Amino acid sequence: MDILIMAGQLILGLTILVGVHEMGHMLTAKWFGMRVEKFAIGFPPKLFGKKFGETEYMIGAVPLGALSKSPV
Repeated sequence: MDILIMAGQLILGLTILVGVHEMGHMLTAKWFGMRVEKFAIGFPPKLFGKKFGETEYMIGAVPLGALSKSPV
């Protein structure tokens, strides 16, 4: 059971780390005036999403990374 808890903590920690990293990309792009179409924590399929302004923020089913997508 301890191994499952440690694996869950590892996945959660990596997801938070990668999410913060990708958020840095997104905020920098917006700061320089680029349009950001999507920002997701986790990979598809999409579990939940909400559009604010021109950016769609999503939570994906596979919590092993993040995505920040610009049209360029």
